[in-house]
Amino acid sequence: MRKIRLVAMDVDGTLIGKDKILTERTKEALAAAAARGIHLVVASGRAMQAVPEELIQIPGMEYVITSNGSSVFRLSDRKRIYGRDMTPEQIRRILNFYTCFNCPMEAFICGIPYTSQNYFDHPEHFGASPVSVKYVRTTRHPVPDMRTFVKDHE
Repeated sequence: MRKIRLVAMDVDGTLIGKDKILTERTKEALAAAAARGIHLVVASGRAMQAVPEELIQIPGMEYVITSNGSSVFRLSDRKRIYGRDMTPEQIRRILNFYTCFNCPMEAFICGIPYTSQNYFDHPEHFGASPVSVKYVRTTRHPVPDMRTFVKDHE
């Protein structure tokens, strides 16, 4: 039998449940894994800044894969050690696509999630659930005009 050397874990619905709580049982299991020399990695669609601090502080947690795999951060110094960013041409194509839809736009730049002021102020107008409303308001940084902001930070 092969020895487990690394465990990569999703956040929502895996490490934390619907109640948004990291249980003591999960903390103990992770601590036991780290004590056996298993490397622990959070793997999430979230931006780095939106990963719960209590996960990052777990002893033995070494890396965080964020933004649906487009960035990897080393936790010892919070340094981004891998990035797969969109090209300026890809960004222009997405901005053109978005002109046809009335939906929120978000951008993750250096681990920080940004969104339009309108979405930040009224996520429920876009169909966000009460839990999602709180999440948007506690993890996103609002900007007045997302199209201009994205172009400026291409």
